Amino acid sequence: MKSILTFLVVCCSLGLCAASSVNKMFSWSTELKYPFMPKQKMTFINGVVKNPGCSVAPDADAQYSKKVKVDDLIFTLPGELCETMSACYKADFNGDKISDYVFVSIKVWNGRFAGQADVGVFVSNPQKKYTFNAFETRHLEAEVINGKVMLVKYAYSDDDENLIRQVYTFNTDGRIRLYQAEALK
Repeated sequence: MKSILTFLVVCCSLGLCAASSVNKMFSWSTELKYPFMPKQKMTFINGVVKNPGCSVAPDADAQYSKKVKVDDLIFTLPGELCETMSACYKADFNGDKISDYVFVSIKVWNGRFAGQADVGVFVSNPQKKYTFNAFETRHLEAEVINGKVMLVKYAYSDDDENLIRQVYTFNTDGRIRLYQAEALK
């Protein structure tokens, strides 16, 4: 009986992750699949295993680190990434033909807000450095609008019931700009 209840709780949690108040199906933001924004392999620098010998997913024996290496570049994030609950994607967001990087870190993996994530975006700028942008999202997507790759953020409005879809673009200095916002009905 206990195993059946556990199974039902897990299924309900996953169902809540996939469904929203408007019945939109979401995948995990760490599992995006876009040809224009491929997922990248991350190497954790000085990674620490916080739960050695732990048998509970999703972070059993996983490394945590604030520093990661992607494409021979080292990025330092404000918070730690967990290797099993994070991902990195590459795209050119500001049209300067230099790769920019998106780091997604899932911070809630059960309950109503399952999939809630921190997103860090490193966008190249004219000084040949990266400008860091960060936001929190319920779900992340990407799309190409007018030939430009843009990030799409879904977040609950202040009433905690309705979702807002926000599309973001990045300027040549690497700064984030709201392109479009709409409430989902």
